Formats: sequence, C-alpha cells, structure tokens
Amino acid sequence: ETVLKDIDLFIVSGISVALSKELEDLIIEMMKYCQQHHIEVAYDMNYRAKLWTVEQAGAAFKKILPYVTYLSAGRLDAQNFLKLKTSKTGLDALKEYDEQIMTQYPQIKAIFSTERTVLSSNHHQLTGYFYTASQLYSSHCFDIEDIVDRIGSGDAFFSGIIHGIIHDFDAQHCVDYATASAVLKHSIEGDAQDMTVEEIEQFLNQGVRRVQR
Repeated sequence: ETVLKDIDLFIVSGISVALSKELEDLIIEMMKYCQQHHIEVAYDMNYRAKLWTVEQAGAAFKKILPYVTYLSAGRLDAQNFLKLKTSKTGLDALKEYDEQIMTQYPQIKAIFSTERTVLSSNHHQLTGYFYTASQLYSSHCFDIEDIVDRIGSGDAFFSGIIHGIIHDFDAQHCVDYATASAVLKHSIEGDAQDMTVEEIEQFLNQGVRRVQR
C-alpha cells in the first residue's frame, strides 16, 4: 500500500519476474492490488533464457496477463509462451495474434512490439507496431547503419510507448515516437536513451528513414 500510494501506472519487466519464485508471487500480488485500486499495469514480456525455461516463463506470463493493461509482446512471444497459432502471414499474422491475446485478456488496452531485420552486425532495419481498438498501427521501417550500441533499444521503445500513452498521443504518433526513440538509441553508447522529447520529435519531423552516425 505504501509503495503504490498515489501511483497511476505500475511498470514491470519479465526479467524481474524471472529472478525468483518469491518475486514472481510478490509481483502478482502487487498487480492484483493495482487492479483493485484502478492502477494501470504495463508489462514487458521480455525473456532471458539464462534465467528460466520457455515453459516456466509461459506459465508465469499466463498468471500475470489477467492484470495487465498495456503489454509489450511480439509474435514470437505469442507463439512460444502463449502457444497461439495462425495460418496468416506477415502483418496479418501479428494482428491475429494481438486479437487472440485481447480476446483472452479483454482488460488489455494496447499491445506493442518491434521487428528487427539484421542485415549485418552494424546494419539493421527496425519497425514498430502498436495494436489497439482492433487496429494495428505500424511505424516506418528505419534503416540503421554504423550502429554504436543496440543494447537498451527495446527499453527505449517501451518507454516511448508509455510516454505517448501518458501524454495522450494518438496511436500512430505513439508508435512513430517510440520507434524513433529506439532507433536513436542505436547511436548512443551504453544502455540508456538520453535524448530529450524535443530531439526525438525533431528527428521524426525531419522525415529521416536512414540513420547513420
């Protein structure tokens, strides 16, 4: 009650859940409290194989998802942890996975993810996706060359989405902003995105699709 006093949004990483069974139970207890007290929950379904198995993660995620409001999860998460299936391909497949997740967990308001194409060790392409209200929104595909450090780009995307939600961005701007934040993180050494909102918006407004540092 003390930790969550005056809190509007509780953010949890799948890595935290993986650290111990005691921590998993505590986080679920906190999520239940959030649901009872109208506190929204953002959950990043990130997975580290060194911490637990796919089966352990899937079992934990299924206990957590009934309390999640905003979910970071891609098509591989849907396949591997939730065992969802589709006969569709491409974006139609991603949309169907998101639809299936929201059907099972109707309290979820949005699902978001990125897809990365690795062309070489320092040349990647990145696209962001945001699903809400039965619509899938996509960012532009950004071409990123001469990568300085990609570590933390997922967190930069996640935090960009949360920033957009908190500030009432429309869905398209939300995914565009978050993807731009993730793309720019590739030009920063270390695992933290330290650019300002104004710098990210300026980058978006320039209409740059190829990023070279």
